[in-house]
Amino acid sequence: MRPHYRTYALWITLVAVGVIGGTLAQATFGRSTEHPLFLAADSRCPVGESARGYQRAKNIVCYNGQGTPIDAASFRPLEANFAIDAKYVYFQGSPVPGADPKTFHVADDQTIMAGGNVYALDEERVFSACSDCNAPYGIVWELERADPTTFQVLSREYGTPGYAKDAAQVWFFGAAIEGADASTFGLLPAGGSHDATDAENVFVRGYKQDRI
Repeated sequence: MRPHYRTYALWITLVAVGVIGGTLAQATFGRSTEHPLFLAADSRCPVGESARGYQRAKNIVCYNGQGTPIDAASFRPLEANFAIDAKYVYFQGSPVPGADPKTFHVADDQTIMAGGNVYALDEERVFSACSDCNAPYGIVWELERADPTTFQVLSREYGTPGYAKDAAQVWFFGAAIEGADASTFGLLPAGGSHDATDAENVFVRGYKQDRI
């Protein structure tokens, strides 16, 4: 069922240039463009410093002091940027196309990573989001061909944050690492010259390097 308001989403394929300092891989980014349409000034919302993030006020849910289409009665925040109601998933107050609120959750073993990045998933899809990548709004995209049943965020407590994998692919801050072997991929202790490894290669912040 479509929402009663109009939804616009732009799905584009691009080379991820400048993500953590350079080109990582070709990836499909599902870029939400709803923010100007769905966030609007509303006198019921708080203002000033008290307006930051999600807030429920007078039968409306606000995000950063602006009104949202979120159903206040069933609203539930998941973390600073993601929230759900009975019908939809929201990122920074705007709907995430295709996401299922009944099974959607922020991935385990992580907090908000550098740059406001976070992984989330539902029963059929895996998403990556960056709250600081497109000022004044963030972006959220679906990880192409990701398998929610085998997806895992590799622990921040052991090495560099941002890495995740499923049975077939590896990502760094939401960009696929071409040529990484997911079955043998793992993190290395912090402080070394490399932060991850698989059976054939070593990696530095998502860049594949030949093993010496």
